[in-house]
Amino acid sequence: MRGYLLGPKNPPSRCLKVSERVAILDAIDKKSLGDNQHNGSEKIPTLSQAAQKAGFGNEKTARQATKVVHEGAPELIEAGNDSFYKI
Repeated sequence: MRGYLLGPKNPPSRCLKVSERVAILDAIDKKSLGDNQHNGSEKIPTLSQAAQKAGFGNEKTARQATKVVHEGAPELIEAGNDSFYKI
């Protein structure tokens, strides 16, 4: 992944490719209950919260992008990564 500082002025949707946002979503999604059992302070995010953290507008868009990145043709993935086409 590219080294960007993410924050209110640079949300993930502005500076990361769709496939990079899907990778973030996958990493957040792989957390399971019990991963933080010793800490207890961190809550496992819902799919909707994870989608927003990864830079998607909502969970439906995140699911669609995930399906394209995991199952789509390389040309389709590249078109999704192109800044001209928005997801």
